[in-house]
Amino acid sequence: MQTPRVLDETRPRVNSPSRSLRVVIAYEDLAAGKRAMSLLSQLGKHFGDDIQFEPLPWSFSLLADVDWCTVAASDAVRADILIIATSGVGPWPLAIDRWAVDAIGRKRGTSAAVVALFGPDENPDGVGSPRLAAIERMAHGAGLDFFAPTPRSDVNRVIAQIHWRAETITPVLEGILRQQDLKRIQGRTSVSVV
Repeated sequence: MQTPRVLDETRPRVNSPSRSLRVVIAYEDLAAGKRAMSLLSQLGKHFGDDIQFEPLPWSFSLLADVDWCTVAASDAVRADILIIATSGVGPWPLAIDRWAVDAIGRKRGTSAAVVALFGPDENPDGVGSPRLAAIERMAHGAGLDFFAPTPRSDVNRVIAQIHWRAETITPVLEGILRQQDLKRIQGRTSVSVV
């Protein structure tokens, strides 16, 4: 007796991701590397089985070595996403700056994205950060998408500005509306004599 064939080989696998994205992670130290991997983990949870991330981590110390820098540049050319992560607040080494310029420049005309995770996790670089502005200019100059987290202090500042404007503008708007209401009421009560 022959067993019937149970598997339908024409159906796609349920667990197979629809797209795999290569992600080069240039990281300053262990804390920065963990932060970048945590970001990928969060994105992986968000996208579920639709996207699988293939991280290719490169420490700043390896990127400063001429031979390893060449290998990392090759990875960057094939990557869909470049993440540059630091945990410090100071400028990064000149060798890393050269690598970033080269890697981003080689991505020109592709659909790649650059993600900057600069500064400590609890207070990342925000508006006014020269290194964040520089990497953003590089990315946009190459026609790439650019992403960076908004520091909590920037969010708090924006919320405070919104509250201040609401407190300032609300009395002015109330006065304008009262004047319009008075004009409307006066218009209804005035009787024209013919």
